[in-house]
Amino acid sequence: DRYGEGTLKSNIILMARYKILGVLGGGGQGAVYQARDLNFPDAKRLVAIKEMNYPSGDPSARAATLSTFRREANILATLSHPAIPSIYDFFDHDERAYLVMEYINGSDLDMLLSKTKELPINKIIDWAIDLCDVLHYLHHQQEPIIFRDVKPANIMVNSNGEIKLMDFGLARRQMNSELTQTGQLLGSPRYMSLEQLTGGKISNKSDFFAVGCIFVELLSGKPLFSGIDFTSMLVKRLLWSLPESDEIRANLDPAIYEVLQGCLQPRAADRLQGNFTTDDLVRRAREWATLR
Repeated sequence: DRYGEGTLKSNIILMARYKILGVLGGGGQGAVYQARDLNFPDAKRLVAIKEMNYPSGDPSARAATLSTFRREANILATLSHPAIPSIYDFFDHDERAYLVMEYINGSDLDMLLSKTKELPINKIIDWAIDLCDVLHYLHHQQEPIIFRDVKPANIMVNSNGEIKLMDFGLARRQMNSELTQTGQLLGSPRYMSLEQLTGGKISNKSDFFAVGCIFVELLSGKPLFSGIDFTSMLVKRLLWSLPESDEIRANLDPAIYEVLQGCLQPRAADRLQGNFTTDDLVRRAREWATLR
């Protein structure tokens, strides 16, 4: 498949419990596998197992990688929301770490965008409502959680058409000093706010800038910001203004365009102000759900 074979082969039984069925996805640091939980022999309970490879020959890098992966597991373990996958297990085995999670049968928004010329407006609004709601939930934890990498590839749509927010690898508690970036660009530049690109202080408004980018892409069928390198993305943020409503989608509801304007202000201080605070945005999104 397009992700390669991973380090675990099909039919291997991991930790005397999880039978590997195949590779779901992955990248440079590891793979994500589909597996069957053999603790339930009379039921076909499927799980997703995320693998993290350790850097070879560097104990400090190994410790840092494990710490990052454990942080992701600990964040997920404290959360309970319909749009967040459940976590079942976390362990270190054979020079790799593994996170066992709920298996989501579906496709990510990135894949859906590549396959569909024009998505139905009602479905787009449903996804936007659910995305705003799950981010609102994260941002209103006792120690608020900033996701930091909201993008179509991290949003799964299950077989019932419901979204799940995936990959909490870059998520951080807001009290954490790491929310001011230093030197390393973390995340996907196409969906990053200006403060993320310039190493400024990241907040819940940074996540909602990404929501605006995704909403425009779902409505128009094309990314709001093209290019992949840091310099071009930074220049476009500095010189950019939101396209007119009809350039995004013909006959777009003015209320939706207002929400896009609120989310996509370049400066964080101007974003989601007045009638478009993050709380008001979620309230308005929920009102859409009841009116349609």
